[in-house]
Amino acid sequence: MTSYNIDFECGAQKSFKKMNPQQARIIMSWIKKNLVGTDDPRRHGKGLVSNRSGEWRYHIGDYRLIIDIQDEKVVILILEIGHRRDIRKSGIQYTTVRRSKSRQIVLSHHLN
Repeated sequence: MTSYNIDFECGAQKSFKKMNPQQARIIMSWIKKNLVGTDDPRRHGKGLVSNRSGEWRYHIGDYRLIIDIQDEKVVILILEIGHRRDIRKSGIQYTTVRRSKSRQIVLSHHLN
């Protein structure tokens, strides 16, 4: 199996630079531990559907990481990083599908 490389989109890079240095270290440590060189980047995240189909969300404490996994290029593209309240304010509309035992529950987040 091939391991994935990490790239940051410009907006994610700017958000990361503006972040509290201690929190930035925690997030970077999490990225290095769980995503850099991994064979399965989906293991720790939740897939988004609807208008965010193909993207994945990761919780790192009160922070969120939105990524696009590009299997054909073997690249993880980090699209957004931010505090959960800021990610919500940015107008992201996403729907998460979660499985509960034998039935499927769809949780929708609609933001204004």
